[in-house]
Amino acid sequence: MIPLAMMNGTKRPGTWAKGQSGNPAGRPALPAEFREQIRSHTAKAIRVLVEALEDPDARVRVAAAKEILDRGHGKPATVADVTLRQEPVDLAQSHLQALLELAAERREPEDIAPKHDA
Repeated sequence: MIPLAMMNGTKRPGTWAKGQSGNPAGRPALPAEFREQIRSHTAKAIRVLVEALEDPDARVRVAAAKEILDRGHGKPATVADVTLRQEPVDLAQSHLQALLELAAERREPEDIAPKHDA
């Protein structure tokens, strides 16, 4: 058997190659008869949530309201505010500068460089 890491070209075992899914078929569907049985309790579940809106505990009321709103109107969209705190860096220029610095460090002075007999 070929290890997963060797098959996907990565060095870490247990990782997937870029663009490869560990579950390409997705989540398996529930059997139709099970879905129908669950859906037969929808009206009762809605009544329980509506009754929970009158609960003396505010946490229960909020949870019930959230469930009703999420199912009736959909969950609110997630918004991310991304603020860059540093100026973007030109990586190509940074790499070139680092290579030039390394090359300068490795140069030998001309007076101690080996001489070749002609």
